[in-house]
Amino acid sequence: MILLTATPHDGKSDSFLSLLRLLDPLVEVQSGEVSVTGASRLVVRRLKSEVTLVGGRKFIEPEIHLISTLGDASAEEKAVERPLNAYLEWLAAEESRFLDTGARQKAKGCQFLAGVYRKRFGSSVAALRATLRRRLGLQPAPEDSDELVPYVETEASDPEDDIIDPGASAEAPPPPISEEEMGLARGLLDAADNVHAGRDSKLEAMIRLLNGELSREKVVIFTEYRDTLRAARRRLEKEGISFIVFHGETPEGTREGVISSFIANPAIRVFLATDAASEGKNLQHAAHNLIHLDVPWNPNRYVQRNGRIDRYGQGNKPHIWVLVAADRKKKLGRPEYRALEVVVEKLSLIERELGSVSPVLPGFSSGSVSEVLLRAEADAEERVEKLMDERELRKAGADLTKLTVLNQREIEEAQAHVDSLGTVDDFEEQVGALLKVAFRGWDDGGAIEPRDGGVVRVRVPGRLRQALGVPVIERGTFRRDVAVAGQDEVGEETPEFLSPAHPLVEATLQRLRDDAADPEFAHRFDVEVGNPAGLVMSFVLRFVDGDGRTVEERLEGIEVDAGGRASRDSAQDLRRLGLEAPPSGKSPAPAAIGEWRTRFPHLVEPARAEALRRAEERIRELVELARALQEQELEILATWLEQERATIEMVTLGAEGGQISFEGAQEYRRRLDALEREHAARKSAVRDRSNIRLAGADLIGGRLIVGEAP
Repeated sequence: MILLTATPHDGKSDSFLSLLRLLDPLVEVQSGEVSVTGASRLVVRRLKSEVTLVGGRKFIEPEIHLISTLGDASAEEKAVERPLNAYLEWLAAEESRFLDTGARQKAKGCQFLAGVYRKRFGSSVAALRATLRRRLGLQPAPEDSDELVPYVETEASDPEDDIIDPGASAEAPPPPISEEEMGLARGLLDAADNVHAGRDSKLEAMIRLLNGELSREKVVIFTEYRDTLRAARRRLEKEGISFIVFHGETPEGTREGVISSFIANPAIRVFLATDAASEGKNLQHAAHNLIHLDVPWNPNRYVQRNGRIDRYGQGNKPHIWVLVAADRKKKLGRPEYRALEVVVEKLSLIERELGSVSPVLPGFSSGSVSEVLLRAEADAEERVEKLMDERELRKAGADLTKLTVLNQREIEEAQAHVDSLGTVDDFEEQVGALLKVAFRGWDDGGAIEPRDGGVVRVRVPGRLRQALGVPVIERGTFRRDVAVAGQDEVGEETPEFLSPAHPLVEATLQRLRDDAADPEFAHRFDVEVGNPAGLVMSFVLRFVDGDGRTVEERLEGIEVDAGGRASRDSAQDLRRLGLEAPPSGKSPAPAAIGEWRTRFPHLVEPARAEALRRAEERIRELVELARALQEQELEILATWLEQERATIEMVTLGAEGGQISFEGAQEYRRRLDALEREHAARKSAVRDRSNIRLAGADLIGGRLIVGEAP
């Protein structure tokens, strides 16, 4: 088995085939490509949209809001466009000149510098100013550093990228600055300096959202650049909006504390971060609104940012707010910024259609997108659109869509089996009841103490402590939803899921089986005052399949009266065991206890007979369900056999009509014989799974209910 995330198929058949051949060296290939039919027997693709959460809930599709910031731009900010365009045109001319003379590295450096200016201005005026000061060799301005977001000296064009992506500094450096370029850069910096610090359009739009539609919400805000982060931090501070910051220089030792503060402290409204927090930081329990102050030119980063709130555990509809200095509908804004709108819209559409953007991200990647955005030509929008028409991307999307359809059928069939079989999301009734009966009978320190929210504290019985290695399980739960939700809790230890597979439960069952097989074992019964009188015996029933594997273990309480008549009401018998009821505190009549003790040997048999009757009923239910699954498994096995035969024939005998060698015929027979043996073994194993039988009906104790002492 190979477990993969993200992009198992990047549109390139060779790489996809190499993965599949790790599982099956003889996987079918048609015209040099992997057939979807062949891949479907090896690939199980599960999308977030297909996952059913605890309680039957589904993931909630995010809503994307594209917000134009053009209306928030001041006259001073709009005036930056002219000197910026002049500078970019000069860089484009220099790039052409260097290419004509064969100076490719210098040409690439000019292109790279132009891209930096476009990206920085698309983030904030503050980011553009900081870059210009670096290019001119000027000292950092006061806005370039503060205590929370320090200035970083680096040769990389983008300090934050240098931390997130060590390869950033490997880009071709721009050529040394000339007098002519210096004049253009100073003119652009003068225009940018006219924009009041903290008052550029991105920050205005951010504050408008925070004070308007999101005024009562916790919000995650991302920017690509620390300079923009610093400007946003100061603006939030000025507006009196509480926040915390997270960036590449946030010390490792304090990072988890920063995240925990945002999640746990309702007074902190904003998590302000660079892309240092775009991977692996889970914020879905604290917020369902995320603002992009800028759109990364690498679409993968955009997707990673959204994943901080759009992930398992998000209980609300995620809202993604994307601030762009453009308006495609009105054909306003710089071409590269309008093209970024296309990127956002396309990724949203792809996720809806394919269930995931991962099939297209390799081709729709930073390289291909950046190439279009760097040129910033008038047709940038159309060129980004055409990226989606690449054959390899269409092929990956089509293949994975077919796989999704095939997998969807499997999911629907599996769901039908689950509906008929039933699922157990709460093991309190069975596992909890079993542990309580055992602990009460052993009376050596074992106890289950309820805590809030479905969590329990378990004091491990003395006889199991060595096997478990701990005296106490501080946080456990019998509920699947509590265990799953606890995985993302901050500041609390994740509750251990006390399912039948938990070591405590397995150790308890094994000890009970050992005790039941020991002729010296004395059955443990507690005595309670109640009416009517009766003896409730606890049996552990264990069912196994033809291979001897445990299918199910269950606790059955069976009440018998003084005349030896056994109850047939399983639910009522468990209630009479009194596992959830507190002790009455009353004293039982000693004489009555003596009478029941005398009758006990004669009452065990009718109780055991009823336990066996209930076991036979359960066997019939389990066999019926197993046979329904068996039919499907045998159909799948037959299809597998047919495909494997065809593959062996193609590999050993060659194409139809071709010459068959003696060695090829021998190899064909050898492989076919091996296949038949494997098929027979698999078929036998499938059939064995429906051969369900009772492996044990062990009396482990119970409760005697008698009248009160006079």
